[in-house]
Amino acid sequence: MATISLEQGGGLLSLKVPHKVLVDGVFVGVMRTPQVQIRLPRGSHGITIQSLIPGFSATQNVVADDSRPLTLTFRSRGGWWDFFFTLDLAWWVAGLFLRLASPWSWISRLLSDGFFAAWLLYEWIIRKRYFNFSIQQNNLSQ
Repeated sequence: MATISLEQGGGLLSLKVPHKVLVDGVFVGVMRTPQVQIRLPRGSHGITIQSLIPGFSATQNVVADDSRPLTLTFRSRGGWWDFFFTLDLAWWVAGLFLRLASPWSWISRLLSDGFFAAWLLYEWIIRKRYFNFSIQQNNLSQ
């Protein structure tokens, strides 16, 4: 049996949220911690990471080998987009309580709604390849 380590990578902007893990299309569990290990038989397998939000996922094919453990790190593609969406959302909420003088209110609303539409389109386009993967072959330390 080969060992594959799944790690949720990320930087300053990423949240460590739970994800579903599927191996060859079969659900194996929810990844609640940033790192989990899976033991698989030798051979080629498709590892799928799915967000708990329906529709956002990505699949990576890996070759499991007994002689070399494998580390599969995944990251969300939408880090900066999500950061700016959060700022835009905060601006929208502030706009419920604050009023800008005309024409600034119209310009602000146009920019905010335009960014929201661009963000929504971006998320929809990448929904089936939402995560970036990197694979690292580890040496056995005995």
